[in-house]
Amino acid sequence: MIMRITALRVGVLGLFVFSASCSRRPIQSSTLAFGEGPTYELPTEMCGDYFVAPVLIDGRGPYAFLLDSGTGTTVLDSSVASELGVRGRADLQIGALDVRGARIRRSGMDDLSLALGRRIDGILGHPVFGDYLLTYDFEGDRILLEDGSLGADARNVIPTSGGTRPFVEADVYGRSVSILIDTGSSRGLTLVDLDELDFSEPVQITGARMRFDGLHLVESGRLVGSATLGPMVLDEPIVHESVSVDLIGQRYLTEYNLTFDQNNALMRFDRIGSDGNAPITTASIRGTGVVVAPVEDSWQVIHVDPEAEFEDAALEPGDTVTILNGRPLSARTCPAPGASSDVREWNEYVVTHLEAPVRVRIRTLVR
Repeated sequence: MIMRITALRVGVLGLFVFSASCSRRPIQSSTLAFGEGPTYELPTEMCGDYFVAPVLIDGRGPYAFLLDSGTGTTVLDSSVASELGVRGRADLQIGALDVRGARIRRSGMDDLSLALGRRIDGILGHPVFGDYLLTYDFEGDRILLEDGSLGADARNVIPTSGGTRPFVEADVYGRSVSILIDTGSSRGLTLVDLDELDFSEPVQITGARMRFDGLHLVESGRLVGSATLGPMVLDEPIVHESVSVDLIGQRYLTEYNLTFDQNNALMRFDRIGSDGNAPITTASIRGTGVVVAPVEDSWQVIHVDPEAEFEDAALEPGDTVTILNGRPLSARTCPAPGASSDVREWNEYVVTHLEAPVRVRIRTLVR
């Protein structure tokens, strides 16, 4: 998900309706040159726990695209789209995978790039891989494509919705919920309506999530009871409030290797390690209690937890953060996979406060 220490999260990346655009290109089709084996490993690199692929657009590039099962249409940075003259559809090449006539929507990628710590030019929509079995191999940090199909009666295979994004039926504290499988969200279980659920502690602001329409504060609480999604059982999970859709993100998805069969509306969960299908427990939320929004090469403070503990000075909404733990934000790079679990006891910011640079230290909150 990303920037754990600041409580900023990159969330669902494909939840918006865009205006239609006319195009004379044919509807999407794809071909894949497998080479010597039955399985093809897509060329990707990791940015934290996210997969980023080099993509040629109408033969030009490559451009860096984030893979996101929660996005139903491929999104291209507005400035890149204008530079390339892309309108409505484009041909994409990702390694040996050729996709003709992929639907393209435009959106700015600057805020997402700053949040991730590297330049991102677009987001690959889930349907791009619809003609093949698609595996998010979180254990091996790789994306795999292969021909074939999943057996509906096979172990740990469950049905998904037949649309452009994979929704599955889940039981949350005895309530039936259709949940989006979202590899583009760093959070865990995120639900629109928290009012009918019981929590062991009061729901409180724990961070924010970035969407195409801006930054939204997120409230969270620990559920009394469990949630079950196919073979996945979450024991008293922390539940976050969603803006628009029920989803489950990387906090829990990275416990599995996930295989999608879009043609047959199926997916498979393969648990990583030796725990089988034992319930998953959720550690307490750890963070600074400071919520920030990316602004150019800096962060702007938009919320400060009243329990936050400071040294040297205090942060206030409106302050501008330029340096984090001795490194300018403009020089940040992607964290290593799994690095979001590494939390400092203290974090040091340099901020512009009352038009002067100030050094601020913040102790990590545990909730």
